[in-house]
Amino acid sequence: MTAWRRRRLLWVLAVAALLSVAMGVAVYVVRSIPAHRTTFLIDASVTDQADFQAVRRSVASAAQNASDRDALALRRFGGECGNGDNTRSLVDSGTGNREKIGAAARALTTRGRATLGSGLLAAIDDFSGRLPFRGSEGNRIIVVTGHGTDACTGDPAALGRSVKSRARAAGVDIDLRFVGYKVPAAGQTVLGRIAATAGYRPPDFARDGAELAATLTKYTVPSSTDPRRIALPAQTVTTRPCTLRHEGRGWNKTSRPSSVRLPEGVKLPSEAAVYEVPHHPSGTGVSRFIAESGNAVCTSGPPADRSEEHHIGARVMKRYPEGPDFTDPDQMSQVALTVEDPHASCYLFPSKAARETAHVAAQCGTVAAAIWPSNPEHITTGDPRFKAALSREPGLGNHMRVSGTIEVVLAVNRPGPHNPAILCIQPKNRASLCTAVLTFHFMEAMKDSLPKDVLERGAQRIEHVVLKS
Repeated sequence: MTAWRRRRLLWVLAVAALLSVAMGVAVYVVRSIPAHRTTFLIDASVTDQADFQAVRRSVASAAQNASDRDALALRRFGGECGNGDNTRSLVDSGTGNREKIGAAARALTTRGRATLGSGLLAAIDDFSGRLPFRGSEGNRIIVVTGHGTDACTGDPAALGRSVKSRARAAGVDIDLRFVGYKVPAAGQTVLGRIAATAGYRPPDFARDGAELAATLTKYTVPSSTDPRRIALPAQTVTTRPCTLRHEGRGWNKTSRPSSVRLPEGVKLPSEAAVYEVPHHPSGTGVSRFIAESGNAVCTSGPPADRSEEHHIGARVMKRYPEGPDFTDPDQMSQVALTVEDPHASCYLFPSKAARETAHVAAQCGTVAAAIWPSNPEHITTGDPRFKAALSREPGLGNHMRVSGTIEVVLAVNRPGPHNPAILCIQPKNRASLCTAVLTFHFMEAMKDSLPKDVLERGAQRIEHVVLKS
């Protein structure tokens, strides 16, 4: 072999070796990029030890259910304001971390105050570098807190704006999910305001260990960045009575409390209850609906005018001042049920208008033009006999619309005597209550008529509409 041929052979072998190394590096990089990257941010400030044990177990369980291709990290917060150690990374992001996360979560101990803001900003900063690799399909921070507040600031809106700004500066789309565990009512309001101001979905609030584990698993399943709906453990609740009263007709009937099993996928918020209203003093029919359980009163009755069609309405609401000077959305809380609403059937389902009485049909057009939109959002059922529609429009509660509130109506149209409609008005940081109110109403009305997958798609549509409100 000549010297020229030897040099050529060596050159070819060198190029082949370089290509082989480059291909190996490329394969390594591709395999190292996770599908999803998730950070668990845990409130490890001083709290009830039994409750914190449930948090530790739920985080460990959720990590164990994650995909092998997902990168997981664990960060804690809790300590003293201004102290650099009031948040700390316990397990850096990486694939194959499920066992590490579980062990670190189980070893967590509580200390200091709830330094939520420090934890949030540091967890976002963890995503700012190119390494560890970001998720190819999604990047998420799951915040688990038993307080819902930040001990170092009294302005949740300012904290929310800081979180929003820091997330934007990180240069990656981060999905923040807030999960509260046994959070007091005041803390729920604060956490909701932080999430809303930062531009994220309303928090989930779990009331026991089973709910917490199911919620965390829902956000760590590997199906997508917005995981499929996982049925939470069905709740059994005791209803609150609602007195049916009408002085002119001599009505005064109160339903007895009963035990009700909620449909799968319906989660009763901690500030809510299931109310039960009788249809008629002489009958046994009742309607149930979800509304606020706090300082609220349930009242119900038929129309005052005997000439109107017989239908029962019930309302649970907080008293609030009306007028142009009223601007506080947190005082707004109202849920109004109409067991039979021919007006809603008329202007939400026009094909039925001709079959209504002349009294209703004559008013239908003017009512629709005055307060209802011409393009309601219909829920697809696959059966023309069963219809449901949502409406988001100011003024449905006969008041001035207050900025920062949600106002949504859901009506159904089905064979039979009762086609109920329900209105929910809440501050935006309590959107989860309206989601529960409307979802329960839809499933109660359609549970015996539509298949499970259709009900689930309807529930998802309701959640989507509420979140857009």
